Amino acid sequence: MEERWGARWLGRHAIVAPFGIFAATVMLVNLTGQWNGWVSLNHAASLVDLAVVIYAMAAVLVERGVNMIFWALEQRRKRREKFQAEAQAEGRAEERQKTEAWLTRVAEREGIPLERLLPPDEENQ
Repeated sequence: MEERWGARWLGRHAIVAPFGIFAATVMLVNLTGQWNGWVSLNHAASLVDLAVVIYAMAAVLVERGVNMIFWALEQRRKRREKFQAEAQAEGRAEERQKTEAWLTRVAEREGIPLERLLPPDEENQ
């Protein structure tokens, strides 16, 4: 799976990288305040190497950030499912105790053996 993920990541960034590098270059030219129309292309070209580094850093941060968000959501879902399963098991055990206590009182009052009133254990069947 890791190999497929790596291939997808590379393919995705191979498509997006030219646009990201262009955007980073435009940002750098604007930050330096040296854009004077088409005559500034030489200055813009000198900033492309730095723009590549900025784009790569931003791409890695975004990619890892998105993965971290989905990982955190998955962990939250697992905790919620575990909590629900524990709560259901606790509720069933509590209900079974109440039922057994009630059946015990009925068995004593009616003189019936308790084993006849209790459902058979599923494990012993």
